[in-house]
Amino acid sequence: MHFWRQYSLSAIAIIFLFCSWQASSADQPSIENKTQVESPSQNRGDLVDRVVAVVKGEPILYSELQETKMLLLAEMKKNNQVLDASTPKEQDRKILEQLINDKLIAEEVKRLGMTVDEAAVDNGIKSIMQQNGLQTIEQLQAALRAEGIAWPEFREGVRKQMEQSNFMGRFVRPKVRIDPEDVERAFQSQNSGDQLPQQLHVRMIFKKKPATKRPEMLKLYERLKKDKAFEKIARETTDGPAQSEGGDIGFVMPSDLQKELSEPLSRMNVGDISEIIETSEGFYVLKCLGKRNGEVADANIEKEKIKEKLFREELNRVFESTLRTLREKSNIRVNL
Repeated sequence: MHFWRQYSLSAIAIIFLFCSWQASSADQPSIENKTQVESPSQNRGDLVDRVVAVVKGEPILYSELQETKMLLLAEMKKNNQVLDASTPKEQDRKILEQLINDKLIAEEVKRLGMTVDEAAVDNGIKSIMQQNGLQTIEQLQAALRAEGIAWPEFREGVRKQMEQSNFMGRFVRPKVRIDPEDVERAFQSQNSGDQLPQQLHVRMIFKKKPATKRPEMLKLYERLKKDKAFEKIARETTDGPAQSEGGDIGFVMPSDLQKELSEPLSRMNVGDISEIIETSEGFYVLKCLGKRNGEVADANIEKEKIKEKLFREELNRVFESTLRTLREKSNIRVNL
């Protein structure tokens, strides 16, 4: 059971979808950028902190950036996710961009009187308890302690997410419109006219980064080609789903998978084994065990998935535009 922890906007799932903006170089009043503070990720007394950004006169400290990074990477590791940035400095810059966005939204929420009061926070906490099957505050607090989350931090996190949700509901979601014709057009393009979606029976080997390096994966791939025992090797080595079934993930539509996997999979014939597919998360090898045409119900399900995908893309576009407008109106200085 994993509870909310104060990372940044909309939590892990979308934290880096909106980090492509460059900070403004507008002149700012000078501020002292060194002060002695303690960082949770470093030994007491060992850190000389500094200001890495100033947003409307409000500083963001290096210690705040590193604490957010530490918590984020830990959570992503739990979910077998990898931060899509090649160097620590690029990681810092992505996280800093999100912290800047959070401050801009928090300021806008305050300016517009959209802050959440204590009673609303209490109701939000009750909802979280119901979702997690908890009956009492004491049970919730015990669960939070097990996760290493302090009660004041948790309450403040609930407040922040409720305020950010209110912001999204007022300024972003109402502007998102998905035309049914766009859904149908995308479906037809994806599935060659009136042809129903084709499903492929897939076996998968996945090896996580950074634990697995490319030379190690190349050796594993050579073993696959030599031994021709995909199921056995998958059962012994995969970090992915269905390990006990030899990596057999059943019938899937290529569109259900991320682009790096769906494109090579759609070109495979029965019995084919893919080349090594490298993504930010790790390395994949796929084997096509069979093919079948989908049913009408599968077509409807796929259309709904297409609609959800188009909605997310448009939501991201509108949100990006909204943040860009906020940035253009704000004094921001980055010192990273």
